[in-house]
Amino acid sequence: MRLTGLHNGRVGRLALLLLICTLAAGLRFYRLDIVPPGFHHDEAFEAVEALKILAGGYYPLFFRGNFGVDAALIYLTALAFALFGASPVVMRAVVALCGTLTIPALYWLGHEMEQSEPRLPRGLGLAAGAILAGLYWHITFSRVGIEPALVPLVAALMGACLWRGLRLRRPLWFALSGACAGLGPYTYPAGRLLPFLVAG
Repeated sequence: MRLTGLHNGRVGRLALLLLICTLAAGLRFYRLDIVPPGFHHDEAFEAVEALKILAGGYYPLFFRGNFGVDAALIYLTALAFALFGASPVVMRAVVALCGTLTIPALYWLGHEMEQSEPRLPRGLGLAAGAILAGLYWHITFSRVGIEPALVPLVAALMGACLWRGLRLRRPLWFALSGACAGLGPYTYPAGRLLPFLVAG
């Protein structure tokens, strides 16, 4: 009976997470071609840089134009352009996907924290994911083809791997957390703080 209850609880939790992620995706992908209207000059700059990468012979780790832009989103955009064609919608879809994936990543972080610290409330991960799914600022930045939405995704993955490593004492998870921390500075200026969070 206890195993059945645990199984049912896990299935119910995953079903609720799937529902939350579906709603989050709807809020981030719906009418992405016209909302927000126009094509922001920051989006245009990064799209042009992605096209220059696809043209070959141009692979900077930091883009000096437009007051300096970190590289991760531009390379992700170049990959998306290569697979699906170059368009504003494709570029925004890259960010919308990253924003949507942040919800299960944050759920994972909350779940790992629950497993490690019994005093934390059950359902912390689900609550955190549900709140982020509907946060106005996160929806807004997940619908524009610029970098800020990458930071919460990388930060959540970094934290989840770190907490799992602390719980299981397996070097792999510490290494993955370190890899996420190392990726942070390539996402957006705020991402440069992630290695210091791990060190703390």
